[in-house]
Amino acid sequence: SLDPVRWPIEASADNGTTWIQVSASAWRLSGDGTYSFYDHLSYPTSIDRESQVDYDLRPPWPWVLDWLVAYFINALGFLGCFVAAVNGRNELVKIFWIAFYLMGGIMFFIAALGYQADGNTRSAAACWLEMVPQIA
Repeated sequence: SLDPVRWPIEASADNGTTWIQVSASAWRLSGDGTYSFYDHLSYPTSIDRESQVDYDLRPPWPWVLDWLVAYFINALGFLGCFVAAVNGRNELVKIFWIAFYLMGGIMFFIAALGYQADGNTRSAAACWLEMVPQIA
């Protein structure tokens, strides 16, 4: 028999009357802290019978760059543009706008490479697509 590679995990808080999905064989953590579960996608299990699978529920470093650092940089950029515009420094607005969008694009680029190196191609593809408006 083969090991299961696709599964949903459901939980009930009322002795089995209602069930909600809490995990799956594949999932993605969004920037707002919510999870998307893909129980129709397989989990890459090992064919070795003695292998052990360890789960680390900490957010991966590419996610931190993708969602926290890049958007923090954008917020600082918008704040810098606002302060420069209010003070009549229009030449600084253009410099801030270009610099902070470029830094955000670099964060998405590094995060996409990190996702790709970890084998998380779905998140890498999403990151590559997020990078396009940053550099276009």
